[in-house]
Amino acid sequence: MAYMFWSLLLCIVVGSHTTYSWTAPGGVCDVDINKPRTAQFQYNLDQIEIRDADREYWRDQARDTMKDAIDLAKKLDTTTMAKNIILFIGDGMSLPTVTGARILKGQKIEMPGEEKFLSFEQFPYVGMSKTYNVDSQVADCASTATALLTGVKTKNRMIGLNGKAIPGDCTSAAGKEVDSILKVAKNAGWNVGIVTTAALVNSTPAAAYAHTPEEKWTYTVPGGCAVQDIATQFVRSDFDIDVALGGGRSFFMRNTDTDPDSGTKGKRTDGVDLIAEWKNKYSSGTSRYVTKKADLLALSSSTNYVLGMFHPDDMSYNDRKSSKEPSLTEMTETALQLLQNKNKQYLLVVEGAHINTGHRENKAGQALHETLAMDAAVEKAMVMTSDDDTMVIVTADHGHTMTMAGYPCRGQPILGKVYAKEDFAQYCDELPYTQLGYSNGPSAPQVQQSLKDGKGRPRLDSVDTEDLDYQAQSFIPLAAATHGGEDVQIFASGPMSHLAQGVHDQTYINALMLYAGCLGRHSHASCKQY
Repeated sequence: MAYMFWSLLLCIVVGSHTTYSWTAPGGVCDVDINKPRTAQFQYNLDQIEIRDADREYWRDQARDTMKDAIDLAKKLDTTTMAKNIILFIGDGMSLPTVTGARILKGQKIEMPGEEKFLSFEQFPYVGMSKTYNVDSQVADCASTATALLTGVKTKNRMIGLNGKAIPGDCTSAAGKEVDSILKVAKNAGWNVGIVTTAALVNSTPAAAYAHTPEEKWTYTVPGGCAVQDIATQFVRSDFDIDVALGGGRSFFMRNTDTDPDSGTKGKRTDGVDLIAEWKNKYSSGTSRYVTKKADLLALSSSTNYVLGMFHPDDMSYNDRKSSKEPSLTEMTETALQLLQNKNKQYLLVVEGAHINTGHRENKAGQALHETLAMDAAVEKAMVMTSDDDTMVIVTADHGHTMTMAGYPCRGQPILGKVYAKEDFAQYCDELPYTQLGYSNGPSAPQVQQSLKDGKGRPRLDSVDTEDLDYQAQSFIPLAAATHGGEDVQIFASGPMSHLAQGVHDQTYINALMLYAGCLGRHSHASCKQY
């Protein structure tokens, strides 16, 4: 009775569509409101339904998985250290994002999808990371990147500074700097690289080299401020970054100069041409500055230093890239080739930045497709490296507010529409909804206006919710969706990866990499020397 009361109350609050009588029979899928299934998909679904109905299938599956876990424990190596380390950061890759991308990956090959695995979900060890920071339950990209790359939690908006500094206060930065693992590795003789689909001055890659109380100081700072802008800090860093690939040319260009590839002007008002300065800094060796995919792929693997910026700002979504923009996989592959050719230990940080972009725009489809783009990059890295000497960690900097709602049938398109069917899931407006939705974001005004006009929620019957530009419905209107404060996953493979297990503060990931690589404060006498 209590449930019925609150359900009826909800109907009154939601609006004029207050009927409470419609119930579809359980088990009937909403094929009619989504794109037709292909014959191959239906065949695969039928076969899986037959398999899944057999109780022994599940018991055998669990037994086989248990055997793999026992064998893994028997072979556990607690002495071999990592020669190389690769850190993949899925920006905003929350747990529902991983689940959704897994299903989408399967559905792209005409399978139901739920049974699929992303490449990194098959890593042997998984942990959880708590992403809060010094001053906020829900952290931003600047503070979480600082936690991951320096091992120190800080406040929102700040990069490479400890929590004693004050966001936006230039005078508070001096003496609060914390070094990134890239600098520590470089000082230990390793080669280091950064790959991102964002601008190289964006918060996550910037945490590899910059120290600033304000993440927005990408190409300029307030008058009288002694802190350099982020682009300047990249070029004038006190350690060399062997390869850096991403977007962001305009942040390094004078505002009087025109970008030859896009025709847009640079942003800098200080008269400094940082691209020319970078070229001059590395003029004594073999170095290359590239702006096109073809030039990147044609690079000699013996090139000492490479700076690649393939867009004036952030790079494009994976499905919107021009022929001049390389994919995340292509950048990852090239960076690894360059680093491996130097015959030294290396550390590579790779960011899939547009998972976050998609979520902030309420574009769940884009977020999932960008997760698959990072999944492909991880798969390429695993082919190019060995579990025997290379630690690979895949994690997220923070979550998002996207949730996965019930109750779609098995194999229902993950970006499609559903009706509530079960008696305990009856609803008021009798309209379909997407199983992926957000609590806040830019799609909310349309929803709220429709409710205000007495029309109920916007109708989705004829809307292609699988279009990558579709914005899933949200409730609280914001210019961009906020991050989420939930824990995120840590997937680990290679030497010392067993130490990733458990629930940890985000800074632990930094300590884990340092320990595995015998670097900095976590170097120790038992380190295996390479």
